[in-house]
Amino acid sequence: MKTELLGLGRALLLGTLALGIVLGPAASSAHACNVPVFRYALEHWRPDAYRAVLYHRGPLSPDEQARLDDLQARADKALVNLLLRTVDLDAAIESADQDLFRSLGNVPLPRLVIQYPAHLKIERPLWSGPFGEQNLTELLNSPLRQEILKRLTGGQTAVWLMIDSGDAGQDDRAAAALESELERLHRSLKLPELTDSPEDVIQDGPPLRVEFSLLRIQRDDPAEQALVSMLMNCEPDLPTLEEPLVFPLFGRSRCMLPLVGAGISQDNIQSSARFLAGACSCQVKELNPGFDLLLTADWNELLSWAKSPAFASGESPESATAEPEFVPIPGGVRSAQAPAADAMASVTPTAVLAPVATTTVATEKDSSPKRSIPQASQSILFLLAGLMLMLVVGSIRAGRRR
Repeated sequence: MKTELLGLGRALLLGTLALGIVLGPAASSAHACNVPVFRYALEHWRPDAYRAVLYHRGPLSPDEQARLDDLQARADKALVNLLLRTVDLDAAIESADQDLFRSLGNVPLPRLVIQYPAHLKIERPLWSGPFGEQNLTELLNSPLRQEILKRLTGGQTAVWLMIDSGDAGQDDRAAAALESELERLHRSLKLPELTDSPEDVIQDGPPLRVEFSLLRIQRDDPAEQALVSMLMNCEPDLPTLEEPLVFPLFGRSRCMLPLVGAGISQDNIQSSARFLAGACSCQVKELNPGFDLLLTADWNELLSWAKSPAFASGESPESATAEPEFVPIPGGVRSAQAPAADAMASVTPTAVLAPVATTTVATEKDSSPKRSIPQASQSILFLLAGLMLMLVVGSIRAGRRR
């Protein structure tokens, strides 16, 4: 399998190079985007909605109905990424809803069930519980998720969230290896250089910089059970593994698939970090790896530095009138690093912070003339770029447990 993957990679690379030779310099400038992945995701990618089903029999009590109305209002205002519906078991219901309810066993009603966003095609519930105020608070918010939000909206490239295995020696060794590699990447990793191209426009938020931090969480932390559940149920075998798991988080708390045990290696950490700090190779969110966390967030407030309402709502100005498109992965000139003097915020009691790694990047203007290429050639180039992206993602995923 490894040989086949390498062979496919070489074929795609040779095809891309051959196309570049045919198209000439125009190919490198057509719709190129040098905005780093982590910043593009923060400004443009709206979190996917988790599916919530409230099972009940007959009318809800006044308190339950008020709670439901409040939750629906927050979802309607995009203050929580949740798609909510109710199922009255005394009425005729769909077979899929019946099957989901039966899978819960004999549980008291009303009962709230949470599933991953539909496009992930994970149908097993990741959480269910009584429809009470305390349960809703723990489900939709937690100290660690708010700390993650603070760091990402403050400009960090990624927060690396480690779920400890329970074996202190194994966990500490994995954390030390991760901290060491992140510190090395702080010194060596460079961001793409922005140009005066419209595709390279960013909002007036935190300065672009390479900055990573580490948070650790115990699997049995009572305040973070909903978070642990949504992380560990993204793949069916993760709850059975007795190894530390590391999830890189970026953008609006988008979570990449985990590095597991021995997969928390220098090569895998480097691959994930380079992807996040590299030029955004595709504007289509679903073609990039990972899934979004369920959380409470007022993005208009958190991204108040965004000038345009479209940016604040997570939609690029172009996306309102244009179809999403592939953009080629640019080679790009890299800029020099300069140290920053940003200070880290305080850490929640449940979290452990790795040494801060920070690098700022200056931008220079590109005065070269913009060129156009035929539409058919653009389509071929976009397709190859998409294939290359999927290959990179597949390579990261295949290697993250080795």
